[in-house]
Amino acid sequence: MRGGKRTRSQKKGDKLERQNSSEMEDAQSSVSSQQDSADTMRSVLQEIRDFRAEHKVDLNKLKEEIKGDMKSELEDMKQEIYQKRSANSALTQAHETMLKEAEEQIDEAATVNMAMSDALIKSMKEQRAMQGKLVDLEGRSRRNNMRIYGVPEEKEGNSMSDFVDQLLKTELALPDTNLQIQRGHRAVARKPERIAPPRSIVVNFLEFAEKAWEKKILMEGRRLSFDHDGRPEAQGIRGNKDGP
Repeated sequence: MRGGKRTRSQKKGDKLERQNSSEMEDAQSSVSSQQDSADTMRSVLQEIRDFRAEHKVDLNKLKEEIKGDMKSELEDMKQEIYQKRSANSALTQAHETMLKEAEEQIDEAATVNMAMSDALIKSMKEQRAMQGKLVDLEGRSRRNNMRIYGVPEEKEGNSMSDFVDQLLKTELALPDTNLQIQRGHRAVARKPERIAPPRSIVVNFLEFAEKAWEKKILMEGRRLSFDHDGRPEAQGIRGNKDGP
């Protein structure tokens, strides 16, 4: 019995031994698997820590770079604003100076203009007074003058005084009268054309007395007329018979 077949208890013991061995192998396999999982977790956690540490340094560096760039740009902007402000201030001051100078020049010009206006008004008043005196003096000098209108050009010959003396004595029947003619001449004007009216004759007497000048005197079919040689204004009112 002992050398042939194994007993039931021996078989049962072998079975239990195999079962225990299998369980131990499973337990060892489970422990080994858990150990691998723990190692993997530790490795992952270490990588995460390394990633965070590495990127933390990069972020800090990037933050410092951005901060430096912003500070530099702000300084540049501040400097540019200061320069523009200084330029504007200088330009404003220059404009104020120019405006002040312009105002001073305007004031000076106004003062000079006022002085010139006063001087001009005074000069015009003096000129009017002088002109009045000259007109009065000219009127006095013309007091003994007489104008004769209608005498043809070149009728007087070589002596205007002799011609007028002979004309008046003959036509007015004054053969023995001394007319005291000082001088005589044609009006100061350009010699007219043949078809135009002749220039008047201005005669100056030493003493002028009213004569019978209303007598009708004809010469070459044209009536002569006589008039006092008054002031130029009066001549203009009566009309200029001599032409231009």
